[in-house]
Amino acid sequence: MSSLSVFRSNRPEVVGVLFDVKISEEHDLNATPTLFPIEGTAEDIVEHIILNPRIVTVETYMSNIDDDNKAIGENAKKAIIDLDALRVSRGVLDLLTDHVAYENMVITSIVAGTPGSGPTDKYSMAYSLTFQQIILLATNTVLVPAVQLNDTEGTSKGQPVNKSASSEIDAGIKSATEFTI
Repeated sequence: MSSLSVFRSNRPEVVGVLFDVKISEEHDLNATPTLFPIEGTAEDIVEHIILNPRIVTVETYMSNIDDDNKAIGENAKKAIIDLDALRVSRGVLDLLTDHVAYENMVITSIVAGTPGSGPTDKYSMAYSLTFQQIILLATNTVLVPAVQLNDTEGTSKGQPVNKSASSEIDAGIKSATEFTI
């Protein structure tokens, strides 16, 4: 099941939690080269580059101004409860920002704090939400006859043996869930 989170300029939303405003978004796309020292050289040799998971951090704000323009609502309190429930559920989301759409994202961090002391800030919250992309794989289990597993001792007596097997490298099926921020 796919969930969508949208962090666009107008009223950003994370799976049903509607914020007042998006303050900023930051995209962390980096890679790590592998370094191997080779005898007789002064430098390490790079043989591979590991693409690190994409990380997106979004700063948002939630006031407690209700529909009657009174600062008595509980929007910010409800938002942190709902966001934490999403984090605890480990829900995989598709994230849509003003600039990039990401698949297979999870909430890895929720930092919430009071932004100020003005009359409209009473019980309001500023949020920093961090999302990280994950890779999901589905595996298949197949029955392989004992003869094909070189059962020379006949311990399985010709009965199929339940083993995980693949004739291809990375034979798992990639699957993803989306959300928009």
